[in-house]
Amino acid sequence: MRRNGAELEEAAVLLARFVPGPGRVGRIVLHPRLTIVPLRRDDFDGLGASFTTDVPVLVARAAEVRAVADVDSRKASLDDAIAQLDDARAHHAAATAAVTEADARLREARAALDRVAEQRARADDAVAAARERLATPAGASDAGALRAQIDVVLRSVAEAATERRKAVGDAQDALDAARREFALAQRRLAVAIDRGEPGTDTRAPSAARAAEVVDRLRACRAALDDEDVATPTALLRRVAQSSPAPVVVLVEPFDPAPDGIVEALAAAASTTKPIVYVTDDERVLDAARALDPDAGALRTPLVTETAVPALARTDGNLL
Repeated sequence: MRRNGAELEEAAVLLARFVPGPGRVGRIVLHPRLTIVPLRRDDFDGLGASFTTDVPVLVARAAEVRAVADVDSRKASLDDAIAQLDDARAHHAAATAAVTEADARLREARAALDRVAEQRARADDAVAAARERLATPAGASDAGALRAQIDVVLRSVAEAATERRKAVGDAQDALDAARREFALAQRRLAVAIDRGEPGTDTRAPSAARAAEVVDRLRACRAALDDEDVATPTALLRRVAQSSPAPVVVLVEPFDPAPDGIVEALAAAASTTKPIVYVTDDERVLDAARALDPDAGALRTPLVTETAVPALARTDGNLL
């Protein structure tokens, strides 16, 4: 018996559960390849919202299948995501450089202020010496000139200190602004990464992570140029491959179903992963009854008011 995905390797029987409506529980044993499930259309929404197995499943309805089939829209969406990431990366790079530059300016401004403080210490020594000289008879004769020199030195040092303190304040303001812009760039980068690969951990976005996502998106975009979704088999295979979930559930994705849909489903399931197809289309159900048992099977769900124990019959249905 063929298995799809590591999570199915040990599974002898995969039992699916769903809630088709209030107070009702549905269960079904899945075929290892293709399971066709007859269900009333009124129960589609309940199944689609609650279908679970012991392994993750992808539930796709008509909108999701149409999205896969619309290659042009997928190309446009990828182009937009790549452009958004490129813009966010450029913003992030500029913001990173701005923080680095502003931090360097602040360090330079603080160093210049420290030098002024050293100059002030030397000036204080010079002023003290000049004042001592003023107290001497020789200095008294030059009192006017000495006082003028003292005033010039003190004023010059004070002006330099004021200028350097202002330069430090301006540099600190610039660094604070650069850091705010960097935080904005970080958030923008996180949003762009999440759009490119939804569900990605973006708590600590980085340029390297963004570059990895862009590379993967560009690879996907290039692959779309050669993608074939023109036939039902190719489309269904692509839907199955669009998610890492080991089981895909298709809830009446076509209305009406195209000719040969059962054969297309069997072919897709044989090369990808187990597929569950839910429908009320009698044409599809009639074709499913003629399926090769190795390729797939029609399985009628057991719907009860509670999840009572049930046994599986030889045809795979529950009783």
